[in-house]
Amino acid sequence: MSPAGPVVGQESGGTGFDTIAKDVKFAVFGDSAQGSGVVGVSGTPSTEAKEVGAVLGIHEKDGGVGVLGSSRSSGTAGTGVLGTSLVGVGVSGLAKGAEPGVLGTGTQGPGVKGTSRGGPGVSGEGTDQSPGVLGAGGEGPGVQGTSERGAGVAGSTEGPGAGVSGTGVDGPGVTGSSTGSGPGVTGAGETGPGVRGTSASGAGVTGTGGGEGAGVVGEAGAGAGVSGTSEEGTGVFAETRGATASGVEAKAVGGPGVTGTSTDGPGVQGTSTKGDGLSGQGGGDAAGVKGHATATGPGVAGTSEQGVGLRGTAGAASAGVEGIASDGAGVLGTSTQGAGVSGTSEQGPGVLGESDSGVGVEGKAGGADPGVRGTGTSGPGVSGTSDAGPGVLGTGDDGAGLSGVSDSGAGVLAESTSGPGVSASSTTGAGVTGISEEDVGVAGEGGGAHPGVRGTGGDGPGVFGRSTDNHGVQGKGGRENAGVLGECTLGPGVKGTSDQYYGVEAHGATGLYAKGTEKAAFLDGDVVITGTVSDSVNIIRIDHPIEPENRFLVHAAVQSPDLKNVYDGTATLDEQGRATVELPEWFESLNESFRYQLTAIGAPAPDLHVSRPLTDHTFAIAGGGPGLEVCWQVTGVRCDNWARAHPLTPEEEKPPNQKGLFLHPELLGHPTDRSLSNSSR
Repeated sequence: MSPAGPVVGQESGGTGFDTIAKDVKFAVFGDSAQGSGVVGVSGTPSTEAKEVGAVLGIHEKDGGVGVLGSSRSSGTAGTGVLGTSLVGVGVSGLAKGAEPGVLGTGTQGPGVKGTSRGGPGVSGEGTDQSPGVLGAGGEGPGVQGTSERGAGVAGSTEGPGAGVSGTGVDGPGVTGSSTGSGPGVTGAGETGPGVRGTSASGAGVTGTGGGEGAGVVGEAGAGAGVSGTSEEGTGVFAETRGATASGVEAKAVGGPGVTGTSTDGPGVQGTSTKGDGLSGQGGGDAAGVKGHATATGPGVAGTSEQGVGLRGTAGAASAGVEGIASDGAGVLGTSTQGAGVSGTSEQGPGVLGESDSGVGVEGKAGGADPGVRGTGTSGPGVSGTSDAGPGVLGTGDDGAGLSGVSDSGAGVLAESTSGPGVSASSTTGAGVTGISEEDVGVAGEGGGAHPGVRGTGGDGPGVFGRSTDNHGVQGKGGRENAGVLGECTLGPGVKGTSDQYYGVEAHGATGLYAKGTEKAAFLDGDVVITGTVSDSVNIIRIDHPIEPENRFLVHAAVQSPDLKNVYDGTATLDEQGRATVELPEWFESLNESFRYQLTAIGAPAPDLHVSRPLTDHTFAIAGGGPGLEVCWQVTGVRCDNWARAHPLTPEEEKPPNQKGLFLHPELLGHPTDRSLSNSSR
């Protein structure tokens, strides 16, 4: 072959070589205005070259091109280099340096376009630090793949590089579209992420799914299925228009399905107009949704206008929603109508929150629903643990601040080492409402100097407990602290209501201690006391029978050193001046040591006397005139079993811990701190 260059203006009808840049040297060059510039067909394998091709171009100088094809048609777009193969690859490029094997640059269309009905349209394998397929686009996509069934773009790598890497200045780095059931972009990584997107201002990875398909699907063995990092915007953003489809769907064998890390905003944020903003389902011991926050923001935040802001479902002993925070709330849920945080668990707690200094679980609700709602079949509905702050904090405008429902366990269980176990406040409703079918509605245990349950109410009760069969409110206090402590400015400090049992039940050395600025206790209704009543004076106090609007009538009870009963009546003497008085048949079983008093009415009766003492619950009167009316009175000392077991001792020694103390020290010239009431609590 002659080394001379081609002649300008050859008669073959070509456009002329002089239109090509004159500093470009070619091993093989073909130019044709109508047909193919160079056509080569090879049917016999070559023994001298590694590569066998119909057209083979080799250029050993720097900057040369082995095979160059150019199409300048002004009509239908042509192809610079066209390769067709029935079995193998149409065009194959091999680069031994750092440059790509096949390089395509397009000013408007794609630089490299591959279409396939069976396999991938464009396939690339990268080694070391080079990606399998590299595309850079000004306004259009760097790499674009379209497939009716398979993957539009598929990339795999054996090294630390990404299988598919896309970088976009304004547009997305990688765009995938799929009309069938397959994903637009799919990535698989053994140790690194399957798909990674990085963007300075826009979204790193954007996926849009139609129907029930997910916009972005990521699966990983040990790493994250989908990982997104953004300096200002969202690391991973997905939007779906389907009714049941998920914006982001990720599955992981060992690690979390979705991992989000942020220095200022939330690590993972989900927003939905109808469905769940963020939904997670955990298997084994892992949580459905788990968030960590190092600053003051929440570990997991969910917001919903109508549905649940954050919902988690877990099997085995894991929590449906688990949040851990150092300063802020471990789990924070806000809702305008539904529950702020809702958790359901078969064995573990429905909602579990842990915090070093802030609130373990915090929920706020604007409507009638509770701020925090937990339902548990065997474990507690809501469980909160805190070292300093309250374990569970609930705030409600109209509804209950905290509501717990349980079939067998406690409706609400809270533990705290220094602060209150449960702290709840409400402007109109009850601060804490607990309902249990079999157990205690609200149970609290306080450590240190704090009460087990503390409730504060503005107009309503601070703590309200209701039970159909058991205690409405039950509290146990350690040392000098009350089991149940209630404080209120207008309403009752503690209020208990029960349909069949006691509204309030108290146990202790002194079961119930009450002290007030006006009255220690006000009992509206009948009072049943099974023991001894000890008081300074026993009086009756009623509205004055003549002037009830302005005055009271007060009488004192008769006192005695014996347990005496008094009976009286009237009798009329017969013609012999005699009468028999009959008493109840139990009279002698209840009384002994009888005393008699007789008084004649209307006439003197100096011989009036008791002719026969009590026998068979009757006694006889004689010594008066016929028809004389006689008033009689009999007193007896109680001799029933309880009276014999608890005899009255008129004088008794004070026990050692009460010596030097007085019932009313101020009346004896002593200060009030020497009152016996201080030692009886």
